[in-house]
Amino acid sequence: MNYKPKVLIIPSWYPDNQNPIQGIFFKKQAEALNEFLNIAVLNIDMSVKKYLKNNYFLNRNNFYKENNVLTLKNNRFNFGRLINSFNTKLYQKHFDNGFEKIVDQFGKPDLIHAHVSYPAGYGAMFLSQKYDIPFLVSEHASFFESKLIKNYKKNIDKILEKADLYTAVSTFLQKKILKYGRKQCKVIPNFIDCSKFNSEVDKENSDFENTDKFNLLNVSQMRDIKGIDYLISALNKLVFDYNFKNIHLHLVGDGEKIDKYKKMTKKLDINSYCTFYGQISNEKVAEYMTLSDALVISSKIETFGVVGIEAMAAGLPILATKCGGPEDYVEEINGLLVEKESVSSLVEGIKNLINSYSKFNSVEIKKYTNDNYGKESVSKDLIRLYMDLIN
Repeated sequence: MNYKPKVLIIPSWYPDNQNPIQGIFFKKQAEALNEFLNIAVLNIDMSVKKYLKNNYFLNRNNFYKENNVLTLKNNRFNFGRLINSFNTKLYQKHFDNGFEKIVDQFGKPDLIHAHVSYPAGYGAMFLSQKYDIPFLVSEHASFFESKLIKNYKKNIDKILEKADLYTAVSTFLQKKILKYGRKQCKVIPNFIDCSKFNSEVDKENSDFENTDKFNLLNVSQMRDIKGIDYLISALNKLVFDYNFKNIHLHLVGDGEKIDKYKKMTKKLDINSYCTFYGQISNEKVAEYMTLSDALVISSKIETFGVVGIEAMAAGLPILATKCGGPEDYVEEINGLLVEKESVSSLVEGIKNLINSYSKFNSVEIKKYTNDNYGKESVSKDLIRLYMDLIN
């Protein structure tokens, strides 16, 4: 590829100092694609709270390069959901101003790639129509299941109609988009850097409570949608009803329900079978996966569930509920699927996972993950789509 096409990526949210985790996949994808293409990122941050708290009006535009990716963070004000018509005009103005600044330093892009239909998809559509540039939208969020979509339906309908290409991170989400009215939508999954989950770990100096029991790991936000209460109840039944004393549940993550779940484990008297770690770094997550025996996903809805791919990259088998995204990648070679929102299903699933554990081959699981969800493999698929649109 002699000429490196210029692709402008517009995320709906992006990592910053206050929240280094939000939109981290968008950032990692931009950096991976930049190895093969010329990538720039236009990040329009219209958070009212951030704007007021940080005096963003004093520093609205911030150009920087991180890992060789040119990024413009454009901090702007919006009026919330109550004044959508006015916000639409603001979005147009802010995306246009940011685009002009990008062009000054980067040149006119050959393609615009938006992550999530709104607001990034709306900005991409507006710029596409004004400057005659093809655009695609990648959907990651359970937006099409949310009541919020009613607030933006008029704009969403336009985006679905006008986008040159739509992608979804899972078959589950693809079906939602097609059902909503889009005639075409291709599945392009999230990817990971598999090499980061194959490092040697110093067990002696790790703060992971590595017991001689079966170490079952869950990594998720402590929110209702993640189904942690079902998982804790399942652990209680396993320990006391089925005498599965040789098990320990490791819960990684923070959120609004964490105190409730801690009280729940105390009330059920299973504290000695369960450890809460709170929020930890990505490096720590990889370390904990290496020291665990299996991962469990107990969610009610997951559009993809990248934590499952990360665990598989570490060679772990997975027990996941039939919550959407994991249904694409949990197969006989790497795990089990059970019904969601069901304590009894989780109990039977965990029992089956432990009893059949010897059949899972960590080397085969790692290979499957790298072949299907590795950075190089998925990046090539996405670049092929880019080139089709540009040409």
